Amino acid sequence: MASKSLVVIAVAKVAILGLMVASGAARATPVLYSVLLESNQDRSINEIYLANYNSYPNLLSNSLDASSSYSSLNVSSSFRVGGYTQDNNGYSVLLESNTDRTTNEIYLANYASYDDLLTNLLLPSSSYSALNVSSSFSVGGYTFDGSSYSVLLESNDDRTNNEIYLANYASYADLLSNTLSPDSGYSALNVSSSFSVGGFTFDGSGYSVLLESNEDRTSNEIYIAYYATWADLLSNTLSPNSSYSDLNVSSAFSVGGLAADFLRKPGDVVDPNDGGFPDDDRGDGGGLGGNPDDEPGDGGGSGGNPDDEPGDGGGSGGTPVPVPSVLYLLGISWVGYGLVVNRRRKLGKSNNLGS
Repeated sequence: MASKSLVVIAVAKVAILGLMVASGAARATPVLYSVLLESNQDRSINEIYLANYNSYPNLLSNSLDASSSYSSLNVSSSFRVGGYTQDNNGYSVLLESNTDRTTNEIYLANYASYDDLLTNLLLPSSSYSALNVSSSFSVGGYTFDGSSYSVLLESNDDRTNNEIYLANYASYADLLSNTLSPDSGYSALNVSSSFSVGGFTFDGSGYSVLLESNEDRTSNEIYIAYYATWADLLSNTLSPNSSYSDLNVSSAFSVGGLAADFLRKPGDVVDPNDGGFPDDDRGDGGGLGGNPDDEPGDGGGSGGNPDDEPGDGGGSGGTPVPVPSVLYLLGISWVGYGLVVNRRRKLGKSNNLGS
């Protein structure tokens, strides 16, 4: 958004548990976790990569599932991925405008199946939401818990409190109309100034907040803060399952979302299409790396203005984008927009096509 420049966003008093419990407790039923990676540069192809894992331990060890693949989703240079989830109707990708707007700031791109997400075949339910994010906040994640939807909003400035706001909606219709549930509230999670929220998901057992280092690293780049209940998420009571992941994101990409396919029924098969370029996987290593001893639980900064509610409206707004009929996912290139992307550790999304 307009004032949402590359501000290192705050999160996590993640009271680091030494080296954490490396494997976490294995879930009773294997759950497919999916990390959506978005190119930092605007691209016409291979802009979105889905890194999939068939269990939580595999997410921690970065053991990719064969279903990992590029998606044909082509995000407009005026938007970025804010979150990604599975719901009762398939998959949903939340897109947030890079510039602050009074209308058409949030777009929900829905897909009936994983294959449709790979081919970018949108459902008719795809739509703009009336949610108008304050210019002081940005979307950090988006999830469905089996009955309600939640959008995690993260302060653009580092804060010691009121850094994370969870906007909860009882239904998809309420999400579209921005009718907040009473369950909405600030979380006590205080993210280190060295990390930002990359994703947020419910996996059938608890809630995970994926924290991504703002600096490119060769190790300890991704931290999964796990919470057993919604109440624990609000109070920032970490589960022992919290841990670093071995996922090392290429310096050309950043995390756009985290989803858990907990609704999959026994016997369901995920399409094993591995797509993309196997010699340029997003897990092929990062850049030079930052300072690996800078733990995400080292506290936040001096804090911002806690009375600036993330739902108090935006700024003067940008230029509304008409709903695309085919929506190459808002894949219409709007020339002339200054790209100020809340891209944290990488330089904002550029108009230059990446290779």
